[in-house]
Amino acid sequence: MTNETLIQDLENATRIAQAGEQAPLLGGPVGLMWASLTTVALMIHGAVVAGWIGIPAPMTGLIWATQGIVGTVLTIILSRGQSTKPGCHSFANRAAEGAWIAGIIMISTFAISLVIGAATGQTEAVDFNFIPPAAFAISAVINGMLAKLTGYGYLKFSAVMSGVATAVTLMMVRQPEMYFVAGALLILSGVIPSFIENRRAR
Repeated sequence: MTNETLIQDLENATRIAQAGEQAPLLGGPVGLMWASLTTVALMIHGAVVAGWIGIPAPMTGLIWATQGIVGTVLTIILSRGQSTKPGCHSFANRAAEGAWIAGIIMISTFAISLVIGAATGQTEAVDFNFIPPAAFAISAVINGMLAKLTGYGYLKFSAVMSGVATAVTLMMVRQPEMYFVAGALLILSGVIPSFIENRRAR
């Protein structure tokens, strides 16, 4: 192998690596699905708390259990074939996957802890209202980090809107209308950015 051939091979390898690192994020379909499901769940929860749907407020846990089960099944379906797409192993995509897995684990831990606390008489029903602000805060951190890595404007927008949503829902945490507001803010901070991410990856 001549020096010229070696240099050409190195240049080709560099171009391939750079193309992979510049690949769009591939989590759009899964993110859009979760954001949409959660928006619907928030709205239904708000309708129950407001008395628009005639089921006991303690039964709202079934809404979120259904959301979790449906979301998990759809995640498995939507994730098929992702590992073979160009750029799936780029640093940004690996960082996004790891960050969102950690975020979901923390949100789930928060919710499960409240359920256990309620079952043992350590927490009250209103304490569950802190889950949306916590979820928005985690989302703001993750999207802010990904925006810094990629420079994508839609992620910056998502991070800012998630931060705004954290503050707004936290201030409304003892008001039943908080769930409707959280659903509307999730459309801005989650549904729309995920839709854009999905379009960019095509």
